[in-house]
Amino acid sequence: MQDRYLFVCMGNVDRSVAGEAIFRELLENKGFNVGKLSDKKGYDFYIGSAGVCVSNSNAVNGSVQLTNDMVRRVGNIFSVDFVVTKCLTENFRVPERKIIQLDIEDGRSLIVPEQANELYAEFRMKLGKYAG
Repeated sequence: MQDRYLFVCMGNVDRSVAGEAIFRELLENKGFNVGKLSDKKGYDFYIGSAGVCVSNSNAVNGSVQLTNDMVRRVGNIFSVDFVVTKCLTENFRVPERKIIQLDIEDGRSLIVPEQANELYAEFRMKLGKYAG
């Protein structure tokens, strides 16, 4: 289970999606085979992303709602900020030892190129030490 990572933000639109993409890139650049959390055996790492506040009424472009089952199936959870960490520990009863808080500020969009580049760069810097 230590090879399973989940990126979590509020809505699973920008930050957790960017974190998942960059972590996948970093691992693959080191020669690892990376699959989705739903994939069967055969990968070195399994990663995914979800949001703590996704519902049918606010889901955007395939946003995924975090579930207790997802929490149970992963070894580590990358939380983008304190608010998400608090939600993880209080609402989903995630032990703090399982959470890696990255402190990625909200307010940047993946559809705005400059903001996306800035977000990707911040994730590359903060995730490098966790990529194998």
